Amino acid sequence: MTQVPPSEPDAQAAGFPGESLVKAREQLGLSAEQVATELRLSPQQVEAIEQSDFSKLPSAVFTRGYIRAYARLVNLDGDELVRQYDRSFGGEREMAPIRTVSKVRPAGSSGPVITVGSLLLLVVVIVGATFWWWQTQYGHEVTSNSVPETGVAVDTADGETLLFKADDSEDTLAADTVQQSFESQPQADAVEAPAVSLAMGSLEPASSAAETPLSQELEADAPAPVDGGAQEAVAEVNGASQAAPAESVAVAGEGLFLRFSDDCWVTIKDTSGKTLFNNLRKAGQELHLKQGGPLNVLLGRVSAISEITFDGAAVDLAPYSNKNVARLRVPVAQ
Repeated sequence: MTQVPPSEPDAQAAGFPGESLVKAREQLGLSAEQVATELRLSPQQVEAIEQSDFSKLPSAVFTRGYIRAYARLVNLDGDELVRQYDRSFGGEREMAPIRTVSKVRPAGSSGPVITVGSLLLLVVVIVGATFWWWQTQYGHEVTSNSVPETGVAVDTADGETLLFKADDSEDTLAADTVQQSFESQPQADAVEAPAVSLAMGSLEPASSAAETPLSQELEADAPAPVDGGAQEAVAEVNGASQAAPAESVAVAGEGLFLRFSDDCWVTIKDTSGKTLFNNLRKAGQELHLKQGGPLNVLLGRVSAISEITFDGAAVDLAPYSNKNVARLRVPVAQ
């Protein structure tokens, strides 16, 4: 009697007990559709696992995962079922030993180019921030300090503008010795006035002027009386005194005398370069510098000079004028 070999499903059933999965599922009261939903498989794949018909399943790798997941769902040993599957269909798998990591390597560092570039970028940011902070803190202060504190712009006759800077040195203190103006009251017979010193248009008694060391260098007397007893006077007469020249007359004695009809910048220095006067004179003012020559004189607006004398002699500015600005040395050589 010839023995008939078992069919393929019977051999599969003998090698892989798919019925054990069915029995466990039925004991839990689960249907094949519920198992397929839980395992996210199709009902046909669940049926193929239960019938050990693995030809309807993907590769052996996926099949092992399906078996292990099914066994875990119905509380069976998935590893044992996978071993039975391997003995019947996939052979015994060689389990690679698990290697433990003794040292964890740090994350790979960036290359030198990236490192150098990052450092350069950081330096640029720091320098830029420092420059911006310095500009906000000191930029305006430096700008304001660079502007001259004093200065006068003078327009010349041909439309050009000249800028004269006021001299802040100690030499300008000599300008305080210049008597700027005085006012005298007319009298019928004779005019007798004490020495006075006018600064910025205000009248000060002669006693206070005598207390100032600088004012001791100059004398301001009234015009000579009718009987000829004249006294030397250094005076600068304002616009009010010009209205009555017969009553108040400036005596142009020794030194440099100027009368102004308009605003004019005046700079006077001696031959050593020491500044004796450096300021703006306005219309109607007079300047009498009781100082021996020679003196270097700069006049910023010649047209504003109505009279100029040195030691009582008139000075002609025409030969020394250029574009309404005069530079000359007095006394003028004859």
